[in-house]
Amino acid sequence: MPWKRLEEILTSSALDRETKLAAIDLIAMSPDESLVEEVIQLLNDWKESDDQAQDVFKTGLEKIVAKYQEKEKRAEEKGGNDTLEIVDDIESQAKIKAIKEKISNLNI
Repeated sequence: MPWKRLEEILTSSALDRETKLAAIDLIAMSPDESLVEEVIQLLNDWKESDDQAQDVFKTGLEKIVAKYQEKEKRAEEKGGNDTLEIVDDIESQAKIKAIKEKISNLNI
Protein backbone atom coordinates (compact mmCIF):
# COMPACT_ATOMS: atom_id res chain seq x y z
CA MET A 1 0.00 0.00 0.00
CA PRO A 2 1.36 3.44 -0.95
CA TRP A 3 1.28 4.91 2.56
CA LYS A 4 3.66 7.74 1.74
CA ARG A 5 1.49 8.91 -1.18
CA LEU A 6 -1.64 8.64 0.96
CA GLU A 7 -0.02 10.70 3.69
CA GLU A 8 1.11 13.31 1.14
CA ILE A 9 -2.37 13.62 -0.34
CA LEU A 10 -4.09 13.88 3.00
CA THR A 11 -1.65 16.38 4.48
CA SER A 12 -1.34 18.65 1.45
CA SER A 13 -4.76 18.59 -0.20
CA ALA A 14 -7.55 21.09 0.24
CA LEU A 15 -9.98 18.45 1.49
CA ASP A 16 -11.62 19.41 4.73
CA ARG A 17 -10.45 17.73 7.94
CA GLU A 18 -13.58 15.60 8.37
CA THR A 19 -13.32 14.16 4.85
CA LYS A 20 -9.68 13.29 5.41
CA LEU A 21 -10.48 11.57 8.70
CA ALA A 22 -13.40 9.70 7.10
CA ALA A 23 -11.10 8.46 4.34
CA ILE A 24 -8.58 7.23 6.92
CA ASP A 25 -11.37 5.52 8.91
CA LEU A 26 -12.70 3.89 5.74
CA ILE A 27 -9.23 2.56 4.92
CA ALA A 28 -8.72 1.38 8.49
CA MET A 29 -12.07 -0.47 8.60
CA SER A 30 -11.86 -2.03 5.16
CA PRO A 31 -10.87 -5.69 5.18
CA ASP A 32 -10.64 -5.73 1.38
CA GLU A 33 -7.34 -4.48 -0.03
CA SER A 34 -8.99 -3.59 -3.36
CA LEU A 35 -11.37 -1.19 -1.57
CA VAL A 36 -8.40 0.43 0.12
CA GLU A 37 -6.72 0.84 -3.27
CA GLU A 38 -9.93 2.36 -4.69
CA VAL A 39 -10.10 4.90 -1.86
CA ILE A 40 -6.46 5.80 -2.36
CA GLN A 41 -6.99 6.08 -6.14
CA LEU A 42 -10.05 8.28 -5.57
CA LEU A 43 -8.06 10.56 -3.27
CA ASN A 44 -5.18 10.63 -5.74
CA ASP A 45 -7.50 11.50 -8.66
CA TRP A 46 -9.15 14.21 -6.59
CA LYS A 47 -5.75 15.68 -5.66
CA GLU A 48 -4.62 15.74 -9.29
CA SER A 49 -7.88 17.37 -10.37
CA ASP A 50 -7.54 19.95 -7.61
CA ASP A 51 -3.95 20.68 -8.67
CA GLN A 52 -5.09 21.18 -12.28
CA ALA A 53 -7.84 23.56 -11.17
CA GLN A 54 -5.32 25.55 -9.16
CA ASP A 55 -3.00 25.70 -12.17
CA VAL A 56 -5.85 26.98 -14.38
CA PHE A 57 -6.68 29.63 -11.78
CA LYS A 58 -3.05 30.64 -11.36
CA THR A 59 -2.49 30.87 -15.13
CA GLY A 60 -5.68 32.89 -15.57
CA LEU A 61 -4.74 35.22 -12.75
CA GLU A 62 -1.25 35.72 -14.19
CA LYS A 63 -2.78 36.64 -17.58
CA ILE A 64 -5.11 39.16 -15.94
CA VAL A 65 -2.24 40.71 -13.99
CA ALA A 66 -0.12 40.91 -17.14
CA LYS A 67 -2.95 42.65 -19.04
CA TYR A 68 -3.44 45.09 -16.19
CA GLN A 69 0.26 45.87 -16.02
CA GLU A 70 0.40 46.38 -19.79
CA LYS A 71 -2.57 48.76 -19.70
CA GLU A 72 -1.02 50.59 -16.76
CA LYS A 73 2.28 50.88 -18.64
CA ARG A 74 0.51 52.21 -21.75
CA ALA A 75 -1.40 54.73 -19.64
CA GLU A 76 1.84 55.90 -18.01
CA GLU A 77 3.54 56.17 -21.39
CA LYS A 78 0.57 58.05 -22.81
CA GLY A 79 0.54 60.29 -19.76
CA GLY A 80 4.24 60.88 -20.25
CA ASN A 81 3.68 61.62 -23.92
CA ASP A 82 0.81 63.95 -23.05
CA THR A 83 3.09 65.74 -20.61
CA LEU A 84 5.80 66.04 -23.25
CA GLU A 85 3.26 67.33 -25.75
CA ILE A 86 2.06 69.94 -23.25
CA VAL A 87 5.64 71.03 -22.55
CA ASP A 88 6.33 71.24 -26.29
CA ASP A 89 3.15 73.23 -26.79
CA ILE A 90 4.05 75.66 -24.00
CA GLU A 91 7.54 76.10 -25.44
CA SER A 92 6.08 76.66 -28.91
CA GLN A 93 3.64 79.21 -27.56
CA ALA A 94 6.46 81.00 -25.71
CA LYS A 95 8.56 81.11 -28.89
CA ILE A 96 5.60 82.39 -30.92
CA LYS A 97 4.94 85.07 -28.31
CA ALA A 98 8.62 86.11 -28.34
CA ILE A 99 8.60 86.36 -32.13
CA LYS A 100 5.39 88.42 -32.04
CA GLU A 101 6.95 90.78 -29.49
CA LYS A 102 10.04 91.17 -31.64
CA ILE A 103 7.91 91.92 -34.69
CA SER A 104 5.80 94.37 -32.70
CA ASN A 105 8.93 96.15 -31.45
CA LEU A 106 10.51 96.51 -34.88
CA ASN A 107 10.77 100.09 -36.01
CA ILE A 108 9.93 99.67 -39.62
